[in-house]
Parts: sequence; C-alpha cells; structure tokens
Amino acid sequence: FEKRKDNDVESPEFRAYQEAKRKHEQAMSVAGYGLAQIVAAKQDFVDRYQL
Repeated sequence: FEKRKDNDVESPEFRAYQEAKRKHEQAMSVAGYGLAQIVAAKQDFVDRYQL
C-alpha cells in the first residue's frame, strides 16, 4: 500500500495493510512481557490465541 501512488484508502491493498499492521501492533503490545505478566495483564490476548 505504501508504495502505491494513489494512496487509495478503499483499496484491497490498504485493507490488507491495515490488518497486518493491527496484528503487528497486537504482537508488539506483549513483547517483553514474561508469561506471568501476559496472563495477568493481557487475558484477552491469552483467550483469543488460546494460550
């Protein structure tokens, strides 16, 4: 998406970019946490990914 000249925010590429960015941000939100911290602070993450 970032390399497109038209920057069409309605394009399938933009939607795919946004989804990938969201997943990356979710993963980074627990980076550096220990397992006990993830379980204590990110229960929704644990439930969502069935950890």
